[in-house]
Amino acid sequence: MSEGSPAPPEPEPQNPGGLVARYRVPVVTGGVVAATAAAIVLPLWLAPGPPYTEVPTCEELFTEELTSELHLGDVGMVGLGNEDRSYPSLNMPDGPDRTCFDVQDNSLALTVTRYDAEADSPDYSEVRQTVADRRKTRREWLEGSTQPDVPYTATEVEELDTGDEGFASLYEPSDEKRWDYAEWTPTGDGRSHAVAVFNTRNLLVRVTAYGSGNQTLRSPLATVQRVAPALEERIADTGETA
Repeated sequence: MSEGSPAPPEPEPQNPGGLVARYRVPVVTGGVVAATAAAIVLPLWLAPGPPYTEVPTCEELFTEELTSELHLGDVGMVGLGNEDRSYPSLNMPDGPDRTCFDVQDNSLALTVTRYDAEADSPDYSEVRQTVADRRKTRREWLEGSTQPDVPYTATEVEELDTGDEGFASLYEPSDEKRWDYAEWTPTGDGRSHAVAVFNTRNLLVRVTAYGSGNQTLRSPLATVQRVAPALEERIADTGETA
């Protein structure tokens, strides 16, 4: 182009108002719609159900079908009263409303404590905090920062995807405490036990599996991890609510 020649006109913008312009607004709009839908639906997902007014019986919870599905073998769960809790592990400080115990092999126990729904907040924060506090304490055991006067210590603590809050922990005695542990555990020959703790609404649930020579319950931690969610379903199916 020679000097003095007029400059060529600026090129027209390609695809004016094209893909970017055409789809920019729908994307933003779609995001707003999605956010609005989430704001409407999310509270429905998080809303707790009504409180339980009655705890199901041991027979309602541990049906023959349930024990078969969980491969619990000859476990025979029966209800115990306060006067029947002769084993130290069943003397719970929170005074459970329901205690179920395996009278065949002494290898499985369940306690369920019902929190007063009127005294608790609508989201059952009191019982949830109880689970959180116990989890924290067990992790402190695991880390060695605290150790209560019991013949065992926590060796594993895992999150439990059951209920509103939950965790499972494995306990084993030290070499120095193994004989004390043998007297403490109801099986008499176990070398470990596991506990799953969770809450479902206003119920605090504690499942304990004691290691023993029983082939079925030789892995206590795996046992409570599969029993806990099944019990949550049974409670939902058979528990009475307000």
